[in-house]
Amino acid sequence: MAQSPSQTRRSRGLGLGHAVALVVFVGIIVSTVFISSYKWSFYLGGRFHVLPCWQGMGKLQAKTGDYLPFVWIAPQTRDVGGYTQTNLTGDAHLCTPRGENIHLSLGGGMRKHVNVSTDGEAINLYMDGRSPIANMNGDYSPHLEFKGHWQNAKLVMDDQGTVAKAFRSDGTIYHAQDRNRVYTPELVPITVTSASFSEYQAACKAMSK
Repeated sequence: MAQSPSQTRRSRGLGLGHAVALVVFVGIIVSTVFISSYKWSFYLGGRFHVLPCWQGMGKLQAKTGDYLPFVWIAPQTRDVGGYTQTNLTGDAHLCTPRGENIHLSLGGGMRKHVNVSTDGEAINLYMDGRSPIANMNGDYSPHLEFKGHWQNAKLVMDDQGTVAKAFRSDGTIYHAQDRNRVYTPELVPITVTSASFSEYQAACKAMSK
């Protein structure tokens, strides 16, 4: 017997309702697994926040001038259980002594099985240039690395000598083709504190004046 129009609408409604319920159920399961696996990411910087990430900026006072990095850090969820460290991903910007704002991709890591409180935890970050041209020619300059530890709400780090390798004395970038670069080795300390991107933009603008 053919279904009446009202029966057809009810069956379609039930099908849609089941699909929505399934999506909600899967979302709850995924959220629960994420929170249990990355609970520490909600406490980065020493306090609870709704989003599982942290952002901040700090000043590098190098011989070639002052540099202002901004970092946005989050857990790298694709690497669950597959590595010997807790992998990090994110985004970064670097304000140069010339007032340029360079967009960078960010990665890094901390030890496996990080505690909810990250105070005292060692951390390493690396950043590479991100641009359409870089994707075409494979030149991801500048490359920077920061290594250090969490100290309450701050990251106390140094640049592993990478600023001196990445920038000329006038603050311009050494690119991949500059194989005969000449630079003075220098280890530059940096303390990164919590900050918004708008605060970074204002600070970069002030540096360029």
